[in-house]
Amino acid sequence: MRKPVRNLLLYAALVVLLTMRKPVRSLLLYAALVVLYLLHNDLWLWNDPRLVLGLPAGLAYHVGFCIATSIVLTLLVIYAWPEHLDLP
Repeated sequence: MRKPVRNLLLYAALVVLLTMRKPVRSLLLYAALVVLYLLHNDLWLWNDPRLVLGLPAGLAYHVGFCIATSIVLTLLVIYAWPEHLDLP
C-alpha cells in the first residue's frame, strides 16, 4: 500500500475513533485487546528462517506486536479509563 493511502486510512480510523460515543469506543478498544491477546503467540513464525529488517521474522513480528500493543493500551488509558478511579 502506498504511503499517502495508508496515512489517509490511519487518519480516517483516528477520526472515527474520536467521534464515537464512549461505550462503543471502549468496546472496540477491548476487542482490540482480545485480538492482540490471541495474536501474541506467533506459532506460524517459529520455523521461518527469513530475515526482516535484519532480524529473524519472529523477532520482527514481536517488535511490531509490542508497538501495536503499546498503542492500544495507551488508547485504553486515554479513552476507556473508568472515571470513578480518578476521584479522590
